Formats: sequence, C-alpha cells, structure tokens
Amino acid sequence: MLKEVTLIAKCMDKIDSKYRLVAVAAKRARQLVSKKKETAQDFPKLALVKTQFKKPSTIALDEFAQGAISYEVNQDAEKQPENQ
Repeated sequence: MLKEVTLIAKCMDKIDSKYRLVAVAAKRARQLVSKKKETAQDFPKLALVKTQFKKPSTIALDEFAQGAISYEVNQDAEKQPENQ
C-alpha cells in the first residue's frame, strides 16, 4: 500500500488536478486491458516502462509518474456553455 501512496504523490507533482490524474490513468488502463485481450500478454509486459506492478490501473500511474505517458488539455472542452 505504501508503494501506491508514494506513486500517487509522484503523479500529483506532475499534474494540476487529482480528477485529471484519474481520467488519464483510467484511459491508459483501459488501453492496457484492450491490448491484453488482443495479445494475451501479461500487463507488466505491455507497460511502456519497467514496472513492478501487475494491475493495469497501477501500471498506468507508474507510466505517468515516470513520464512515459502525458496528457493534453483541450481548451474548448473546458469552457462552460453560455446561458442563452
């Protein structure tokens, strides 16, 4: 459990919001699950970095913490709709 806590702390140093971190990690975890179904490989072998973790969500966080994955903010999506 301690490893996961320090992993999250490393990720939070690189991102502006815990909610954005969850969205980025969840998207990457879904990609890992999809790749596993296609290739029948273990999750650690599908990771972009060398990792000690086995679950796709934790692997995704580890990849983000090590800088292997990034995100881009769509400025148009963040604008609130104006009242009409």
